[in-house]
Amino acid sequence: MEFESESRSVQTEAVFMGACIIDLMAYASRFPNPGETLSGKHFIKDNGGKSANACVMAAKLGLRTAMLAKIGDDCFGKDLYENFKQFNINTDNVFISNESHSPVSLITVTDSGQNTIVYTPGTANFLSSADIERRKEHIFKGIKLFVSTFECKPEALLSALKLAKQYKIPTLINGAPCFTTPFDKQIFKFIDIFCVNEIETQEMTGMAINSIEDAKKASIYLLELGCLSAIITLGENGAVYAANKQEVHHIPSEKVAAVDTTGAGDAFNGALAYYLVRESNSSVEEKIRRACVIAAKSTLKKGTQASFPSKSDLPKELFL
Repeated sequence: MEFESESRSVQTEAVFMGACIIDLMAYASRFPNPGETLSGKHFIKDNGGKSANACVMAAKLGLRTAMLAKIGDDCFGKDLYENFKQFNINTDNVFISNESHSPVSLITVTDSGQNTIVYTPGTANFLSSADIERRKEHIFKGIKLFVSTFECKPEALLSALKLAKQYKIPTLINGAPCFTTPFDKQIFKFIDIFCVNEIETQEMTGMAINSIEDAKKASIYLLELGCLSAIITLGENGAVYAANKQEVHHIPSEKVAAVDTTGAGDAFNGALAYYLVRESNSSVEEKIRRACVIAAKSTLKKGTQASFPSKSDLPKELFL
């Protein structure tokens, strides 16, 4: 089943594959202890999902985006679908399924802006290689960038990556959340830019990230998995970027008084996607620096997509 979609005459620039999630966010002074019922201060129902967030961030900067995902035939699915229309995101490949519920995240945010998330994928686990193969011309033809996360089945991601290479489309992959079951490591051979945060890096490499130098060493390990380049995001400490073993750079970020860090990494990836497509003349390091600025800006408001700045909210010097 599919919701009615509008015909799009403008060519999509980037396709984002992954989960579209309803975020149910409770704000409290601290995280509850095991078995404790803690009174919250505030509640927000927001639209989320790492890929969906990044897609919205890129759209708010002006990139022509499309979403590739599967959502439930339920009230949450309807909300997610309508949200994409609000940002003029192409929904031709947002599939509606009765196989499960729409993906949901239960999020707790503390006074310091930190968060914990329990994610139940639902229909996100039912996006299949067959779905992607059936729509490959509509998904990949004419686009300039393919973006995904690990919010899908590994075999579906591998199929999409192979098709992206077949169509000569660059790939930006956020390895989150980490796959919990064994998967075909040849996935990494089809990734041009692989992006993870400190926690995901530790899960994948077994290397603790306690310093910039730790991140630099881990980025080289990620290259050895087979990806062309690697980015490790470090929150307020910016990011580390490795193009090869001899070129590992630390890109600092400005310090801000964060209100809510939820979705900041997704804002980074959406902004990076924008710069990769629209500003080909600047270096990757400069693209990462600007994406860090936008991610930091997103932490100054509560919510996920609701906290993402539009292009008009940002300094003009961030755009060529």
